[in-house]
Amino acid sequence: MVAYPPRRLGPELYKTFGIANPGATHWRTATCAEVGCATQASGFRVTCDLRTELGVRQARYVRDTAWERKQPFRHVWTEENKVIVFIFEPGQECFITHRLPVGRPALFVTRNGDHRGPGRRPLERRRYDRPDQWVDDFATHQDRLATAARRG
Repeated sequence: MVAYPPRRLGPELYKTFGIANPGATHWRTATCAEVGCATQASGFRVTCDLRTELGVRQARYVRDTAWERKQPFRHVWTEENKVIVFIFEPGQECFITHRLPVGRPALFVTRNGDHRGPGRRPLERRRYDRPDQWVDDFATHQDRLATAARRG
């Protein structure tokens, strides 16, 4: 949980400024080779404890995904056949979803209110066309807050 400092003014007097790079529009899935994945370069092991429901699901996922991708693997059993270790040799895709930016510019946004919500006003959001507009609005709002705080 985030600890916020106490606020002297109501949320309707604040604005929340943000810079966003949403995953759906600003990132793409990448291969291990594209990101220089150390796991792919050195090989990897996946250990699944079959005494737990999670371990059974993980083992099924690893086995099914490897077979679907036609990835060869070895496996060894430990602890009285209750734990399985899948061994993947170097050069194979790992099970991590890698992401790379697509090169789109960040979104400069603001909304009224703070972490408590918009206060007595309805929620309003704004997306700026240019970063300098966002910076100007930020500076103007900071000045407005400082003036209001000085007045009490």
